[in-house]
Amino acid sequence: KQFSVVKCNCAMSLVALLLLNLCGLWVSGTIIPDEFLPRQQPVTSALRSNASKLSVSNTLGSHMVLQQAPQNANIWGWGVPGTSVTVTLKPHGPVRTSTPIGSDKAWKVTLPPMKAGGPYTIDITDSAHNQVVLTDVLFGEVWLCGGQSNMQFSLIQAFNGTAERNASVKYGDIRLFTVGQHTYTQKPLTNLETIEQPWTPANPTSVWGKAFSKFSAICYMYGRRLHDSLGVPIGLISDNWGGTAVQLWSSSESLGECDQTRNTTYNNKCSAAHNKFPTNSTLWNAMIVPYFNMAVKGTIWYQGESNVACNSKWEYYKGLNCCMNTTNCANYYACQFPAMIKAWRKRLGIADMPFYFVQLAAYTEGLVAHPHMLGSALLRIAQTAALKLPNVEMATAIDLGDLGSPWGNIHPRDKEPVADRLWRIAINRDYGNHNIHYMNPTASSAAKSGNFVVVQFNEDTVGAGGLVAKFNMCPAKVGADQCGWAEVEHKGDGSWHNCTSIQLGGKTSAKFGIPAGVDVAAIRYNMADWPIAALYNTAGLPVVPFQLSL
Repeated sequence: KQFSVVKCNCAMSLVALLLLNLCGLWVSGTIIPDEFLPRQQPVTSALRSNASKLSVSNTLGSHMVLQQAPQNANIWGWGVPGTSVTVTLKPHGPVRTSTPIGSDKAWKVTLPPMKAGGPYTIDITDSAHNQVVLTDVLFGEVWLCGGQSNMQFSLIQAFNGTAERNASVKYGDIRLFTVGQHTYTQKPLTNLETIEQPWTPANPTSVWGKAFSKFSAICYMYGRRLHDSLGVPIGLISDNWGGTAVQLWSSSESLGECDQTRNTTYNNKCSAAHNKFPTNSTLWNAMIVPYFNMAVKGTIWYQGESNVACNSKWEYYKGLNCCMNTTNCANYYACQFPAMIKAWRKRLGIADMPFYFVQLAAYTEGLVAHPHMLGSALLRIAQTAALKLPNVEMATAIDLGDLGSPWGNIHPRDKEPVADRLWRIAINRDYGNHNIHYMNPTASSAAKSGNFVVVQFNEDTVGAGGLVAKFNMCPAKVGADQCGWAEVEHKGDGSWHNCTSIQLGGKTSAKFGIPAGVDVAAIRYNMADWPIAALYNTAGLPVVPFQLSL
């Protein structure tokens, strides 16, 4: 092989799990499901970039969807140096003839913009009479679905998954591809080394696999909504790996933009265990670089839990030398997450590629029940740093916590609202349906008025229907130290106190009751591991967490 590639299997994961036990990183009663999940054996590609004759990238294939007009889709691969490649789109006719293949064996043909539809047959031949034929190819909208285990979370695990599976017989124009999770490498790959499911039409078999296997619940539910709305073929690429931090998905160049020295997650004692897992840029190299020639409409993303590292039980109680504090973890993510997005856009060649991410849901798994340990809350705020980039939007999941999830409450089963909130963004911003409201209400200012703090919200984010108050309570199993709804800070000692009430003050404002004896310096809302959502807009979208000084 061209590069030194590490392939993971279940046996290696079990060894690593034993090492984690020795390092004191395992907490009895706490689920660490991500890296250690039993994985279906991957489909290993038969097409390699060092092929001695004509081949195409294994990110492509029969039954695929290519991005429709106005973008140009690419067909690429490898072949014999000195030959040339002709691509014929049937029944469309001859399309392009490439320049002669050079010493690197690579070739690429750019197709003209194609309207949604099909099926087409793509005939690829070289001047040495080698041939590759791809059949049942459609043109439509292609979306990449990335992140960690909550994007990996399968339809079989999700609420309403069975109904989605049964209905999938009607959605043959949705095509699915799942990248394998068994390969990471220090050097960029030109082709995928592992594929779990090649391009396959949606059907009750292709959407339904083992837990944390094919097919991503959020990705499929999102794509199905797009298909219902647009009536065009939809291509969905599930490209994720549970338990992975943002650094793994970032290019080495983008990692240089941020100070990572404050984000050390493991101490030297556990370096042996840490080295068993993917390290910086290794998933960028193995799972993103092979897509550099792929034309896509955009990306949806659900990741961040693995960057709340320094708030875990084992690191807090064992006193390991991880992040110095939760603020440092969040500050690093606030830099690296936008840097990652910019790197993806640069290398995919789409400067303003739509990138829509999920703000972390409420969860307590592996987090410390301590009022001053705000790891997940600070990470949620850090995620919003990416909103400074153009064409980046956020769908919050703060109100979708699931204490009863058999997969650990870090993995809520209610993925339909997440998919719906992502769909709202895309259908409005990318497909022109401005009647669908997609923005979560965001706070703009706060001021004291008598015994209340009055918070104003941005009118465009609230929407025409105004704010709505809902009554929710802290679950008994969570406890007050990890729940949070609205609190005010006392100037005297910096302590935080629960507000006594929330009242609507109009379409775009709310009044928060001040406890007796508190001289208010600031107000914060839903700044906890388990946010208690109390304010929504009429589209059913919750107010996002905020902290404002008075």
